[in-house]
Amino acid sequence: MFNKEEELLKIYQEYQRSWEKTLTTIADTIRNQLDGEELKYNLSKRVKPLESLNAKIQDLERKGLDPNTEIKDLLGLRIIVPFLEDVERVVELIEASLDVVDIERKSDSLSFREFAYDSVHMEIQLVDICPELSVNWCQSCEIQIRTILQEAWAEVEHELIYKSAIELPDNQTIRKKLAALNANLVLSDMIFQEIRDKQRELETWGHGRFEKLQERAKEVSLDSLPKYQSATDTELSEKTDKGNNKNIEKILLKALKAHNLENYRRAISLYSEALSTAPSLKVRAIIYHHRGLAYFMLNKERQALRDFENSVKCDPSYYQVLNNRAMLLRRMGLTNEALYNFDRSLELEQNQADVYFLRAQTHYETRNYLSAINDAQMAIQIRPDYSEAQALLQQAQKDQSKLDPKEKDSS
Repeated sequence: MFNKEEELLKIYQEYQRSWEKTLTTIADTIRNQLDGEELKYNLSKRVKPLESLNAKIQDLERKGLDPNTEIKDLLGLRIIVPFLEDVERVVELIEASLDVVDIERKSDSLSFREFAYDSVHMEIQLVDICPELSVNWCQSCEIQIRTILQEAWAEVEHELIYKSAIELPDNQTIRKKLAALNANLVLSDMIFQEIRDKQRELETWGHGRFEKLQERAKEVSLDSLPKYQSATDTELSEKTDKGNNKNIEKILLKALKAHNLENYRRAISLYSEALSTAPSLKVRAIIYHHRGLAYFMLNKERQALRDFENSVKCDPSYYQVLNNRAMLLRRMGLTNEALYNFDRSLELEQNQADVYFLRAQTHYETRNYLSAINDAQMAIQIRPDYSEAQALLQQAQKDQSKLDPKEKDSS
């Protein structure tokens, strides 16, 4: 037991470098795990300052506790992540890579009526990591994991309550106000997570739809290009020679092959090379469209949107690209712009069951149930066995019937 500050200082100075080295080893292990999962995080580490350590030892002794077994946060790591789900993912990764001896979730001790400091504290064993550490109270390391909002609350609460020596008047009221503020932060964390979940759902939906488009794209080859070239054969012969025509065909064959093999970066490079040969507007529209699809599959939404826009500029009658542009805008949350592109596509080609269905989905998501019903019915009229449209129609009719009269009028 350490009852002299001189003795503690001597031990602290003797082991401080080893503690810091051990802490760095642990931090590097965790960073490698988190970076491998491409998680966004902020990691900080600290060895408990001598003054704080001395104060804690004295406090434990006053309480009749043994500092040799009670000090578990001499070495500490803190990991801050954006979302609640990230907290649990970090916990899983640490459990898989380090010797975890205890996990404490601070909120578990609270009732559903209470809002207070929340965090996950993990205790990891140091014996295997640094056997030479012989001081009893340095056998473990504490890792704190929490969200950005939980960290903000912890910092504010620490400054206002724990560090302040000033007793505020009407302290109970102050604590209630602090609890209310914390409740708002907890709710914000939950809402952020819900938004994240919705984004992931939309991303899954978007990729599913575009994977279907990719299947269609695999059917596109140079044999499908003449219908776009036929109107401009004269223009091509006037502005390009046979050598250039053969060159662009060769490039496009390579691009389509790379695209179909899902080598999207290679495909983008080849599409760009094909565009540099200054093909006709109709052919250019197709190339921009395909390059946009490749960009989308690499999650480069802005580049994809730009290529879809350029495709439409080159060929305003190219309704297929309007559909893809609408789906991308919808995925980005730009609902009105998405509906505008669906409208333009259907003006050009009315016999599109899929587009009516997609527009119905978009109307349904904005609670415009009457328009969703009309579009679902149009999709079924074109394709009577369209099960997805039938299910959406039933749901939209059901939700429309639940609206009060005022809402029905505005729907």
